[in-house]
Amino acid sequence: MKFLEIIRNRRSVRRFSDKKVPPFLVKKIIEAGTFAPTNCNQQLWNFVVITDGAIKERLVRDAASSTIILRAPVVIAVLYDGWNYKEAIQGGSLALQNMLLASTYYGVGCLSMNSYGADTVIKKILKIPDNQTICCFMLLGYPDKIYKNTSAVPRREIVEVLHNNYFVERAGYQTFNSYNPENWSLKSLREFQKYYCRKTFLGKEMDILHSVEKSVVQNSIKILNGRVLDFFSYDGTYVDLFPANALVTTTDLCSETAEYTKTAVKGKNCFAKFENFNVYDESVDSFGIYDSSTLIYKAERLPRTVLKRVLLQSYNSLRGGGEILIISRRNNILFMIFYHLIKLLFGDDTRKTGIYAFFGPYKPLDSFLVRKYLMIAGFSKVKMTNYCFIPPFFEQAYQMFLQFRKSEGSTYLHRVPIVTPVTRFLSWIIRIQGLRKSIFGSIIVIRAVKK
Repeated sequence: MKFLEIIRNRRSVRRFSDKKVPPFLVKKIIEAGTFAPTNCNQQLWNFVVITDGAIKERLVRDAASSTIILRAPVVIAVLYDGWNYKEAIQGGSLALQNMLLASTYYGVGCLSMNSYGADTVIKKILKIPDNQTICCFMLLGYPDKIYKNTSAVPRREIVEVLHNNYFVERAGYQTFNSYNPENWSLKSLREFQKYYCRKTFLGKEMDILHSVEKSVVQNSIKILNGRVLDFFSYDGTYVDLFPANALVTTTDLCSETAEYTKTAVKGKNCFAKFENFNVYDESVDSFGIYDSSTLIYKAERLPRTVLKRVLLQSYNSLRGGGEILIISRRNNILFMIFYHLIKLLFGDDTRKTGIYAFFGPYKPLDSFLVRKYLMIAGFSKVKMTNYCFIPPFFEQAYQMFLQFRKSEGSTYLHRVPIVTPVTRFLSWIIRIQGLRKSIFGSIIVIRAVKK
């Protein structure tokens, strides 16, 4: 390949085939890294190549490394003399980029990752001296077959990021990371999802939903039949819960997330049939004629102006007697205390916790406001049912906290549960609570009928 083709064809690979990477090829890839520039030509890199499965298991178990390293044939710890932190990060990063491009040239899948776990524990496991800075981990392996049909990740236009002489604020450049949906616009939501939804591979569930929250969905949508319009499926977390007698059309905020939903449907054992995977158009009054519409764990993530518009479009898209179904986490007292505590401790930036970051903003739903919007749109017979006074989500949030602490701030997503007396208690109380209805519940199911 030509040089620019290599740059443009490089992609982050997170799923690998069983084919092993030859040791000589690993050496060639690392050798490419050693031709990168360094401060004063010191070349103070070191690279620890890990292929032993038992060592990978220890990294996951003891250092809270991301479980993705278990799927990679080769793991490389990229190190640099840590006498000066900025020099270490710069030197390690420059070498890493050479290695990523060399891997692409040789046809080997690669991934750079910073969720490698706790530095102090990793140094003990890998016998790394204290004077070395761990810059990142790099994974190597031949790509899984799914990448043959996976579209390229979209890239920002150069005009969005190029500044001449002085930095200039411009629309589309700034990032939006507030928890409050009112600080977002439809444009910023699309901008966020267009790039952030590809932080992993298509079809992977990115949303964090407890099994109890999924059970609420399954129990609520099992009576749906005929044509169903589902708003903002996003990652397809619940597409396999729709019943067999439903013909579903999804509508997502941008083409990237529509493709994500489509891939999720293909990869899951779905009972329902899926008719179309559309991109949301705020300018139209109706999307056709449907028997039902659904908005599942998304109403709490939308700015009020967008939510009002969606509810009106839903009304216009339903036949007479058709029903809209909204399922959300609502602003019960426990959820609101948690919500404000998170913002107080970490600031109004979803990236610092990762708890709600995947779709965009998140604020537990004001159910009375939604009732008002439904009535304005024209719906009648608005019925609200609340479940689970103690939010089941708390069990996952505590697991994220434990992972964050164990990994020394490297990651909060692990997929291997950490068991403590507190986690046992949370699990027990949520299991005992089950799907019990409660006027002060944390999950709400709203049904409304078109007149």
